Amino acid sequence: MKVALVCGHFIPEMGYIEVYLAKEFSRLGHEVNVFTTAIVPAYIKHLAAQEYTTGTSQHPEHGYTITRLEARFSAGQMVKAKGLKKAVLDFEPDQVIVIGLGKLFPKPLLTVHNNYRLVTVLGDNADNHEPSNRKPGVDTVKRWLKNPLYRLAVQHSDAIYSYTPETAPIVQTIIPEKLHQALADKNINISLGFDPDKFFYSEEERTAERKKLGIGNAPLLITATRIIPHKRLEAIIDWVNVHNEKGQELHYAIIGFINDAYGEEVKAYIAQQPHADKFHCFPFLAHEEVRQLYQAADLAYFPTAVISIFEAMGTGLPVVLPYRTNVSHIVAEGESGWYIHNDLTTTFETAYQGITTLNRNALAKANQQQFSYASIAEKILGN
Repeated sequence: MKVALVCGHFIPEMGYIEVYLAKEFSRLGHEVNVFTTAIVPAYIKHLAAQEYTTGTSQHPEHGYTITRLEARFSAGQMVKAKGLKKAVLDFEPDQVIVIGLGKLFPKPLLTVHNNYRLVTVLGDNADNHEPSNRKPGVDTVKRWLKNPLYRLAVQHSDAIYSYTPETAPIVQTIIPEKLHQALADKNINISLGFDPDKFFYSEEERTAERKKLGIGNAPLLITATRIIPHKRLEAIIDWVNVHNEKGQELHYAIIGFINDAYGEEVKAYIAQQPHADKFHCFPFLAHEEVRQLYQAADLAYFPTAVISIFEAMGTGLPVVLPYRTNVSHIVAEGESGWYIHNDLTTTFETAYQGITTLNRNALAKANQQQFSYASIAEKILGN
């Protein structure tokens, strides 16, 4: 088939869902063209490997083509471009996969269509709604600019794929009641996932990375996420410190520091701890470097629903997550990780004791079967 993947931003080195799906659609033997812009949002500009230019480029190493259109409007994550509908129709796709409604970019394609299957992929959840709701004027932006796109998507999509369990209920609050049944009929639950070519278990890498970190036989907790205030990592830092105060050596690696004031505050907070040498702070890293740190770790903690959860699980790493609807489908408690239902300390102590009984290699294989992007891509294409 000819597959058009439509998203406002496409940054291969960031590894968002659209990047993996483009690769997997191609791997399944389809002709894939990604329609996007040359814009990189300001908040991740320092993470992009390059600046992009408009035009069409071939990427045989990944198997897809990228068509970058000229942006005529860009603010935050929102972006609009000239000529999107014409460019997509000229490609004559069999399927059009839309990702990122809130960016406004896909709007020209959310109309009546005859010659292709229109699919919308949604990941709306409390974690990406609540922080934004604190910003002045966000309700007005949603009401006048973003919400109409959800109505159009529910009306005109042939299928809607939601990658968190709370996505459909959140979308239901955005659209009028008369469209609730259409949403229920079209919605299919999937998940975020990971690329098994990049995230897997290796005993050799584990040994080498632990030696590099100089942590001996001590257990290592790890978090990989953008370090911002609402993720409240200070509570985890406190738990690690208390554990060391008891004479039970525990290390904590944190990946995702950016050069901002809050990141410096967290580093200063760590420096004040009596066991500051047990903490290892890293900026955003390439996939290979992140994987190697996952290999070295024994347990991962993620404060919000992010793709990094699945990448860690790809290495067989058990995870601890605050229990929320948007992650309720991920963990088999005591087998692939633990949920924090009430008390953080109790959950971490249970996890700390439980990691010694888990088989990393077997867990990595089981997680690959469940969360591989190859199987997720097949579902989205209706196979």
